[in-house]
Amino acid sequence: MRLGYSFLLGINHFSPPYQTAEMYSEVVEGPGGSTQQSVLLPNFSWIVSLIPGPKTVFFWAPMFKWGLVMAGLADMSRPAEKLSLSQSCVLTATGLVWSRYSLVIIPKNWNLFAVNLFVGSAGISQLYRIFRYEQQKKADAKEQAITPVES
Repeated sequence: MRLGYSFLLGINHFSPPYQTAEMYSEVVEGPGGSTQQSVLLPNFSWIVSLIPGPKTVFFWAPMFKWGLVMAGLADMSRPAEKLSLSQSCVLTATGLVWSRYSLVIIPKNWNLFAVNLFVGSAGISQLYRIFRYEQQKKADAKEQAITPVES
């Protein structure tokens, strides 16, 4: 089994392949200083032990990058003349390059792929809006040059 797909099955390559009772229990101090054994739910414990799980940068970096996607969506309400061409080019390039990278690394990081695909899409949509605005501006200037001014 390849390392890249094993995280989907909840297999952690850095621990023994068997599971013990100690993995799912902890000692809890009760009232009056007494101690008791508490059993944790094993249903969700495999999420924490995933290679790209919430204890690693593989999880948190894409989560924070969703802020770029939200900023790109917020820019949809801005007029096209106020959009930055260089910023939109950088967002597009970043999204496309890192989308490719997220599929090359092992383990494949599908969360990173998804967020970068959306970052690239937000950049492309802003570039398209800028392009349409510039074309409309050229058409208006050409129309102004052809139409004589009446006094």
